[in-house]
Parts: sequence; C-alpha cells; structure tokens
Amino acid sequence: MGSASAECLRAIQRVGRSTMTELRALLETLGEEAQTEDADEPDPARRPSPRLGDVDLLGTELRAAGLAVDVSVDGDTAHLPPGIDLAAYRILQEALTNALRHAAAATVCARVVVGGDEVVVDVVDSGGLPAPPDGHDGPAGRGLVGMRERARLYGGDVETGPTDDGFRVHARIPVPAGAGLSR
Repeated sequence: MGSASAECLRAIQRVGRSTMTELRALLETLGEEAQTEDADEPDPARRPSPRLGDVDLLGTELRAAGLAVDVSVDGDTAHLPPGIDLAAYRILQEALTNALRHAAAATVCARVVVGGDEVVVDVVDSGGLPAPPDGHDGPAGRGLVGMRERARLYGGDVETGPTDDGFRVHARIPVPAGAGLSR
C-alpha cells in the first residue's frame, strides 16, 4: 500500500476513534458503562467534544492524509448551543471524510457560515462520486444518512448530490432564537 493510501487510512482511523470516544462519553453520561479499548490514550471520555472552532485541526489532519482541502468558518461560533455546534462539526467532518474516501484526486472547498438564525455547512469536491440511490455510502456506509439524522435532530436538513465535476453536501441547521447569534 502506498504511503498516501496508508496516511489516508490513518486519518480515517483517527476520525473514527474520535467519534467512538465521543459516543462512549455520551453513553456514560446516560448511565451506561463505557469500555475504553485504547489504554494508551489518557482518559478519552473526559476530552471535550469537538466544535466548529476545531476545524483548523480537522483540515490539517485531512491535508496530511492527502486531501487538498480549503476549510473556513465564517461567523461567531462562541454562542452556538453545544448540540448544534457538535452536529455541524460532525456533518462537516463526515462530508470531508467522504471526500477523502471517494473523491479521487479531488480538491475540496468547505465553508461553514454561522449567523442569523442558522448554521450552514457547504462542502463541494471536484471528484466525488454520486451516492447510491438509497442514500447510503456503500454496503456498510451510513455517512449520508447520519448527516441527515444529525441535522434533522435540530430541525435542519441536508441536501446531497453530484455537481458538474464532483459532489456537494449542503446542510442547514436552524439556531433557536436567543442563542446570541448576530445577524
């Protein structure tokens, strides 16, 4: 396996491990016993969930894996409700991870706009493949379905589909009045 492929797999593994760590912490919070399999990591259940303020690190990891990605967040994320902040981050993360997996030699432009009464996540690549008609990303994939479920949890929606030369994910999550977002 080439070093670019190996780095790609390592990046996907890191993203997966981070998601599993977050899930364990959530289950522990709900009263379930979480089992940590990675003994070499210091107390992963205590790490804070990622936020939109962490997208620079996500972009750095994906660039190291070989994805040509430009990621930006416009607007103030400081006053977003934590659940919406996490949902938007995870939608962005999944869309970028899908581009890494499926968009051979693609460039990716990812923008998050926070303002008014919503958060908008827009990820466009120049080499993605359209999703299968059932909305899954393959035999075991749940990425597109998971993005839609995250957005729907907060009253939002996700649109996906091919572009002239790639694939686009466009998510919108409303922010409740009083969350402190500037217009």
